[in-house]
Amino acid sequence: MEKQVVVGSSSGTYPKPISLLVQTASRFDSSIYLQKGSQTINVKSIVGVLGICLKSGDEITLYTSGRDEENALNRIEGFLSKM
Repeated sequence: MEKQVVVGSSSGTYPKPISLLVQTASRFDSSIYLQKGSQTINVKSIVGVLGICLKSGDEITLYTSGRDEENALNRIEGFLSKM
């Protein structure tokens, strides 16, 4: 599955929300990837998520694949839109 998402309106991303994002993603069996520009990262990797430097207003694409892909996509989208 694939969905365009705009990162929420916080004043930036910090390690704690990023850690919670990775923990949330890790609960799913599905593969979860995020693309920002030409960079694609595994959302289950804290190093990857920190390295992509998400900030408020960023337009990203989420990709999920697996048996719980729809639930994973909805949960991660909700998290990012409120981040």
